Amino acid sequence: MIKRISIFLPKPTFIYKNLFRSIANGFKQCGLLVTGDTRHLYEEEMQAWCKEYKPDVIFEMDRTRDMIPSIPPEIKHVAWVGDTYHHFLDRFTGSEITYFFFPNNYRNFNNSNGMSDWLPPGADQSIFTYGKKNFLSDVSFIGHIPKPWTQEELDRLVSGSGMPLYSFGDLLTDYIPALASLLYKGNYIFDDFFTMANAIYKEKFGADLQVDNVLLYDIIGRTLRMFTRTKVMNAVVEATDSIRLYGPENWNLWPQYSKFYKGWVRNDNNRRDIYQTSQINFHDNITGLHFRTIDCMGSGGLLFFRTTSDDTAYGGIKTCFDEGRHYVSFSIEDFAEKMRYYLNRPDLCEKIRHNAAELIQKEHTWTHRAKKVIDDLKKL
Repeated sequence: MIKRISIFLPKPTFIYKNLFRSIANGFKQCGLLVTGDTRHLYEEEMQAWCKEYKPDVIFEMDRTRDMIPSIPPEIKHVAWVGDTYHHFLDRFTGSEITYFFFPNNYRNFNNSNGMSDWLPPGADQSIFTYGKKNFLSDVSFIGHIPKPWTQEELDRLVSGSGMPLYSFGDLLTDYIPALASLLYKGNYIFDDFFTMANAIYKEKFGADLQVDNVLLYDIIGRTLRMFTRTKVMNAVVEATDSIRLYGPENWNLWPQYSKFYKGWVRNDNNRRDIYQTSQINFHDNITGLHFRTIDCMGSGGLLFFRTTSDDTAYGGIKTCFDEGRHYVSFSIEDFAEKMRYYLNRPDLCEKIRHNAAELIQKEHTWTHRAKKVIDDLKKL
């Protein structure tokens, strides 16, 4: 019988502290004794922790058992993998259960030693609940945007010793059209973007890219997020100037967006209020369902969700929610048209907001996610 669980998240930031509280509350609602921390423990620390707290299960974000082998074998290890930007997918091995935030990763993952599945985030039902407030803007977005490339970053050489000079800027010129094609086809994993960049280089020079962690992240994470986020943001800016942007100060480094920047949101109650005071909250949909999508709908915010070819696959939004009933789908090309249509139909928008919040409370809270984890553990 599972009685005690220890939860470990990657970093002691306010984002992960809020997330820890929400996940812990979900497991507490299921009757478990919860301990943990908002950082990954080192080997000796983990050994001492297991002796002191005696968890039946360790639930870690972005780390699997093979990455922390000091965990005693009698303790079940559950990994929830969200960020794979710094590792290839086959690095996440060894756990009894491996869940993926991004459903494409699950669909392309081979876990021969244990169970694997897709696990989206849940809403904290004590915070993200339906509410109505006066609207303060047409559109809002809460999230990250990378810093623009510096000339130094663009000029750095990615070619090996003795090879023709080839800069990161040269690679981007060749890589971005291929990136757009891969995004369009769907069912991609982040490994695919590096594989594609490496293939471009290898076709030119007959050798592999000389990759380090910085280059790997820049290819897989930073370029991808920059590409998709600016595409959607440009469509939003063309459609309205009633915009609020929240997140890191990187937004101030983009002249076309900086005037809309309102600062960090460090409190979940404030995030809920932003969702409720925006007529439209958009999600650019790099990884499918996201914290902002679940929390927005749970708060009674109107979610605009960029459509992709993965929406109907396992873990896609259309497998959990009904388009037009719980959210609004949009493309970059039709964002302005969709925005005008819904801003002129407040009663319809209110109905969608209410339907979404009701379904989140019924099926998509952290208590529901914790129950799934517990049920899956019983199957082992």
